[in-house]
Formats: sequence, structure tokens, C-alpha cells
Amino acid sequence: MNDIYTRTSRYLSNISIPAFLAFLFIFSLLISPGLDDVWWRLASGQHTLQKLSVLKINSWSFSSETIPWVNHSWLYDVIIAKFYNISGLRGLFIFHFLLLSIIIYKIARPPEDIITSGATIGALFLLTIHWAVRPFLAGDLFLLGILFYSTSKNLYSLKGILGTFLIFLFWANIHGSATGGLVVFIFLIFSAEKHRINWFFAHAFIGFSALLINPSGGRLLLLSFQYMQGGFAFLSSLIEWGPPNLIHISLMIFILSVLFLKSSPSRKLTKKHILLAGLFIYSMTARRNVPLFAITSLYYLYQDNKLPLNYSARLKSTVFIISTVMFSFIIKPTPDNTFYPIKILKASETLNQKEIINVFVPHKWGGAFIFHFKGRFKPFVDARNDCYSEKVFKDYYRIYYLQKDWYDVLNSYRVDYVIFPSNHPLFNALRLKNWQPSGPGGQILKAPYY
Repeated sequence: MNDIYTRTSRYLSNISIPAFLAFLFIFSLLISPGLDDVWWRLASGQHTLQKLSVLKINSWSFSSETIPWVNHSWLYDVIIAKFYNISGLRGLFIFHFLLLSIIIYKIARPPEDIITSGATIGALFLLTIHWAVRPFLAGDLFLLGILFYSTSKNLYSLKGILGTFLIFLFWANIHGSATGGLVVFIFLIFSAEKHRINWFFAHAFIGFSALLINPSGGRLLLLSFQYMQGGFAFLSSLIEWGPPNLIHISLMIFILSVLFLKSSPSRKLTKKHILLAGLFIYSMTARRNVPLFAITSLYYLYQDNKLPLNYSARLKSTVFIISTVMFSFIIKPTPDNTFYPIKILKASETLNQKEIINVFVPHKWGGAFIFHFKGRFKPFVDARNDCYSEKVFKDYYRIYYLQKDWYDVLNSYRVDYVIFPSNHPLFNALRLKNWQPSGPGGQILKAPYY
């Protein structure tokens, strides 16, 4: 029995690198670079490139056009806009693939046994919650970076202080998860040793100061704390804001058990276990937080692994990454019609070309209308979810599901057109209220008073 176990473990070790990379390749192909929020991110990036300023007011939406907008990923938006301008959706695919490549390449090691292999595959599966080109993935990469950085030999020096400043300066402008990242970093480097306590406070102060250097200043921190405290719980009806499902929870418990039993035979709690337990609890609040647990788990599985990534495996990794990037130049991703309804957008081009138009469209189409019409068509809501109040979302769902007083709520906003699938109940209900079809396609209704 032991011989079978040994041979199986050796076999897994031999195939682990190709398996990691096969996962990366398939994952990249499955991920559509055209989901709901990528379109308004492209609009944001292009606006910043053209105007050399970051939008700070939610002027793209007519329901909340005077509300401040904390664009906590403005630099990420600029980067993907540049990739898109160069090579369209293919550029986004390449950029996303490169981010994934860095993560996988950095932590890939031959697993030591079957159980560790299972935990590693489980953690990789948890990363598939990222189903779009989103700044979450860049945030994960920064988190992985500070996990490695927290053990750096240069940490307790002026060079280390500078490193902390630069990391959190860039992170704060790439993704709002930098605030949570600073909390993790401070927790990991805390030491009661007298000769290190001053360095600890220096890192904490410098990191906190770096977070304030962004277009929104201190409002970024306030938004981050709102996220951490569950301030957007009213968005739980959206998939990524809802709780993880039973499969995700089971995998996290399994991974947590493996890491605890594998690295702590004495069953003593360490910083690692406290951090993983904290991220597990945090992940239970929303599935969008699960990859933070997954990345940290992969890092510690890497740290606990005594098997080196030899030259042959590293060479295979490099060849695979280069060949896949070359392949990505051949493929031609197309917009996901679910989130970028190209026929409806084309039909909408026939509407008034001179005025700003307020359109009530499905939440998932909001970003596409912002991007396609360069902000001239203002949706009721879009995937910039933290720009909207709980009342606005309640009003949206009341109209969408034709709940009590839905028409009065719709009329309380100045809606010029409703653009919806013609088989949706709202479409037929508005026809009974004398809303008239407008433009080709039969999915655009004009308000009686417009």
C-alpha cells in the first residue's frame, strides 16, 4: 500500500507543472474578457487617457449623477484601456493571461503527496470565481507579493521602508483591496521584539500614508472600510456579492484542514493559521472575497513544500507561457452578447444623436451603454455597484420585477427610453402604458412624455 502511495505521489510530482499550466491555459480560455464591468472600466480608462483626469462624480448614471464616485481602480482601467486600444479584446485576454501566468509561475511546485495535490487543485479552482478581466486579479497578485515580501531580509531597513511605500502606492491606485492588504501585511510583520517594534510602526505609517496618495484621497479608505464592514450587503442578490456556495465552503474547509495538519504537528496556532482562519471567515461574507483565501492558501502550500522547482520544470513553464501567449494572438475573442448586446446597441444609435439620453436598461447592460455611447446614454444603474445607494437598487428591482407601485417609481425618475428584451414582462407592461416602440429591433420603448 505504501509503495502504491509513493508511486502515485511521484507520478503527481512529475505531472504537476504541466497540470498547473493546463489549468492556467483552460482557465484563460474560459474567462470571457467581456463581462459586465469591463465595459465601464474601458470607458473610465479611455476618459482618463483623453482628459488626463479621473472622474470623481457618478455623472454616467442619471439616477445618481451627483453622487461621488471613488474609482479605486483607475490605474487598472488605464492599463486595460491601453491594451484594448492596441489589440481590442485580444489585448485584454493577453493582459489577463499574463497576470495569471505570474501568479501560477511563482507558486508552482511539485506537490509532495496526494492530499497536498488535492488542496492545491482546490485552491486553483477557487480562483475561477474571477470570471472576467477585473482588477480583483491584480489585487490578488499584490497580495501574493506582500506575502513573499513580509519575509524579506531587507524588511527592517530603509530599503524595506521604501519598498513598502512603493507597493502600497501602486496597489492603492490599481485596486481598493490595498487597504485590506495593508492590514494583512501589518499583521504578518508584527513583532514584540524591541529592536523591531520601531520598524513595525514605520512600515505601518508609511503604508497608511501611501494609501492616501490617490485621486480620491481619504475617501478610498472610507470605501474600503465600508466593504469590510458589510456596508454593501444589499447587493447580495448579485452573484459575486452573494455568499459562497457549498462547494466553495467545502473546499476552503478542506484546504484549511490540510494546511493546519501539515505544518503544525503540535497543533499550535501560528500567524499563518490565524490569517487563513480570518480570510476564511471574511470569504463567507461574499464569494468575491474567496480568491483572497485561495491565493494565501497557495502561497502557504508553496512555503510548506520542500520539493524545489527544478530547471526542467521551470523551462517547461517558460515554454508553455510563451507558446500560449503566441496562441492568444491567433484567437479573436468576441464580446459576450449577454453583457454587450451589439444588435441592441446598434439599434439604439438611431435615437436622438444630439441630446443626453436617460435609459432604463438591465443592470448587466449598463456598462456597455456607457462605453458604446461614450457617456451620452446614461443608464439607471450599472456594475459600478458601490456608486449607488440601497434605495436606488431597491427602486431598480421594484421596476424590474413589476412590484407594487413600480410605475410610480419609474415616473419619479426622468426616463427617456426603456431598452429591454421584448419578452421581458416590463416591456409588455409599458406597452399597456402607451410607451411606443422606437427604432429597429423592437426592443426600445419611448416614454409618452419624451
